[in-house]
Amino acid sequence: MDIPLPIPAVLKNMNHKKMWKLFKAGTVSLYFVLLCGNVFTQPATPKIQLEPCRLSGWSEDVRCGRYEVYEDRKAKTGRKIALKLIVLPALNSNASPDPVFYFTGGPGGSSTETIARAGKTYLAGLRQTRDLVFVDQRGTGDSNPLVCNLYPDKNDMAAYFSDVLSLEKMQACRAELEKVADLKLYSTPIAMDDLDEVRAALGYDQINLYGGSYGSTAALTYLRQYPQHVRTVTISGVAPPDMKLPLPVIKGVQQAVEKIFADCAANEKCHADFPHLKADLEATLQRLDKAPAKFETVNPFTRRPTQITMSRAVFAEMLRTLLYQPQTSRWVPLLIHQAAAGEFSLFASVSYQSFRAIEDAIARGMHFSVVCGEHVPFITDADLAQAKDGSFYGDARVQVYRKVCEFWPRANVSKSYATPVKSDKPVLLISG
Repeated sequence: MDIPLPIPAVLKNMNHKKMWKLFKAGTVSLYFVLLCGNVFTQPATPKIQLEPCRLSGWSEDVRCGRYEVYEDRKAKTGRKIALKLIVLPALNSNASPDPVFYFTGGPGGSSTETIARAGKTYLAGLRQTRDLVFVDQRGTGDSNPLVCNLYPDKNDMAAYFSDVLSLEKMQACRAELEKVADLKLYSTPIAMDDLDEVRAALGYDQINLYGGSYGSTAALTYLRQYPQHVRTVTISGVAPPDMKLPLPVIKGVQQAVEKIFADCAANEKCHADFPHLKADLEATLQRLDKAPAKFETVNPFTRRPTQITMSRAVFAEMLRTLLYQPQTSRWVPLLIHQAAAGEFSLFASVSYQSFRAIEDAIARGMHFSVVCGEHVPFITDADLAQAKDGSFYGDARVQVYRKVCEFWPRANVSKSYATPVKSDKPVLLISG
């Protein structure tokens, strides 16, 4: 988005609706924070040779490169990781020296694979005056990705409904990944040490951080470890280091479903079609408590009939994936209404597509290296009991994470990691 005027003048001449639209898009919000920074210093000479490259669907060249770091940063010997990075150069010739570093979600997502969405939409306006930098964190994207082949045949629809997470497959994944990685060395703090080395090698002194979901965890961790190199921070869908994943998912799913029910009740047509959604959900859960649902549906990718067996825990997990974005959450009233009558075919079709897309985007090996070291060990039985209270989602996901973390190698993270981050830097938090 081209904003040629200074921000105060732009906002002064902007109506409230447009201002709110830009705020939701993340553009104006980060501009506000960028205004609060310190005096700039000239960037140092870069140590990374970036080459022109063309991204799929783009009509311009950007800059791509690799930067090697030791997997074992303390020993500084042995295996190296070639971190993938892409820089979208600022469009203005008088660009500011402090870039925006983008942190993606997960844990396990690839920053460089989000460029089409982030670089062309909510960060596009910032590129007028600042470089945008995307680095695949160690264990993700194309930086020695720790991918678990949990679903070898992506068109085997029934496999996605077999269980919440297969312990046998995770054990096999560990065995395979340990051939190419020390799984204890893929933590967020170590990855932020990588990132600061990349920052220095690119010649930047201070940087602006922008992250969402797990990306906010990473950004806050970088802020705690390298405050002298942070100018501003903007984070959305805030997940602080003390969040104890996947514990908050339990109440988060409940709140999201209740919000959908409230929105439906407030909409005349939706309420007329689905007047008893809460009762429909309760009826569905009671049905699944008695026995798993067995039904036939059509695989949306192969167009072939498929037999599905689905437990209550898997139903809840699949419903969770539908709540991530409006494109799928708008189906929830219809799908729950049908499920209450014992009709799960459409639910399976929609949720399978959503779940598969999420799994394809996450390097589960890196995911568990992070959560098993930084989150799961801090979850107490009292935490779990409190989270479960009043939520239909249940504790199946937390329990299976605990079991995986019993055998998954974990980083040695200090107890202070799971504490709030304190800083005097300008930080904008957007959540809800």
